[in-house]
Amino acid sequence: MADNNTDLEPFAFDGLDRYQINDALVNVMVQQFQDNNQRQETGVNELITEFRAQGLLPIGVTGELAIQPLLQQSENIAKQMIELLAGSHKSHVDLDITINQFTVTGRIKHIYGKNLILWRPGKLREKDKVILYLYWLCLCASPPKQGLDSAFFVSVEKLYRLPVLDKEAAERALNNWLNIYFWGKDRWYIFILKPLGNG
Repeated sequence: MADNNTDLEPFAFDGLDRYQINDALVNVMVQQFQDNNQRQETGVNELITEFRAQGLLPIGVTGELAIQPLLQQSENIAKQMIELLAGSHKSHVDLDITINQFTVTGRIKHIYGKNLILWRPGKLREKDKVILYLYWLCLCASPPKQGLDSAFFVSVEKLYRLPVLDKEAAERALNNWLNIYFWGKDRWYIFILKPLGNG
């Protein structure tokens, strides 16, 4: 007779489920710490129950074992986030920048105090570095009232950081990127990303 005990069946998350679960866990951990200034298990446990109800996590011992690596990974990211936040809360900056023939408008979120902090519950990709760099160029070209310190990208790898640039240097770099972007819309353009930050 076959053994129908689901606790003994192997289980693995697919890539998308793993990403979404990590993302939700980190958000809850960081938000609870900001609200209560301490780590609380209530929200995490409620989230795990929700994962089971959605069919993302099996019940019983199998589910408990499967979620442990994701909990550890999420907690490591959340700890880095909490340390960087230093009690500050999320804000945004509205942009209206004119550089030569270009105008850049929009809103940059994820501003905490004087820092820009982005994160993803996975490995840091080159395009993540580009996004952080372009956001940071815009902010340095149009600094908010509180000033700027650093830009960070938190991932499961080493923390990636960009230093503040002076306004003129940021405007020159942003102008170069805009020129390349519009020039490249009509033709192939190959470039190698040279990281500005550490990591």
